[in-house]
Amino acid sequence: MNEISRNLVLISYQCAAEVNRAEEKHPPMNSLHEGYAVILEELDEVWDEIKKKTPDLHRIRNELIQTAAMCIRLIDNVVTRPMERHIDDQVQILASAASAAVRAHKAAEYERQLLIKPEN
Repeated sequence: MNEISRNLVLISYQCAAEVNRAEEKHPPMNSLHEGYAVILEELDEVWDEIKKKTPDLHRIRNELIQTAAMCIRLIDNVVTRPMERHIDDQVQILASAASAAVRAHKAAEYERQLLIKPEN
């Protein structure tokens, strides 16, 4: 594994850890607007550190990881979950329709059998 890959793996793990920490500490984000505000707040903290005469790269890195984690939370809480719920709803609708079609077919078959009487 090259140096870039190792760094990306480490950053990914740190972002995942930050997402987990934030999920335990804060309720899920409720809207795109809320997510944007949270991300902007984190990014402002990065900018505040960058503007210092002697920026602390360690602090900047931590703030960027927190910013990335909030982007991930926004995707998970507001963008992906409603899409998953929509897909689940669609699956439920299709399952109900299929079940109704099977019941209708069975009822029609039963009715047909009642109408056809064997000749003796």
